[in-house]
Amino acid sequence: MICVSRPTNPTGNVITDEELLKLDALANQHGIPLVIDNAYGVPFPGIIFSEARPLWNPNIVLCMSLSKLGLPGSRCGIIIANEKIITAITNMNGIISLALAVLVRR
Repeated sequence: MICVSRPTNPTGNVITDEELLKLDALANQHGIPLVIDNAYGVPFPGIIFSEARPLWNPNIVLCMSLSKLGLPGSRCGIIIANEKIITAITNMNGIISLALAVLVRR
């Protein structure tokens, strides 16, 4: 799995469209997903100040946070991915949600 933030945290640097396409090609070549954390970027307008186009295909997992839309306390987000990945994440979510309280207490 290749994971990137767009823009990066804490510097705010933005991976260019060209760099993202190269990472996507590399991920596809090796049969691994490309995970793009867009919490502070595309598609939310006015958050990043450089030209950046959204990129998605069935090998990409897009993660976005709704915190930037005024919901910071709710820890709510959106994942866009192919059906197989969404099913796996959905199945894990119940387990992770139950285990979190135990992990936090330690």
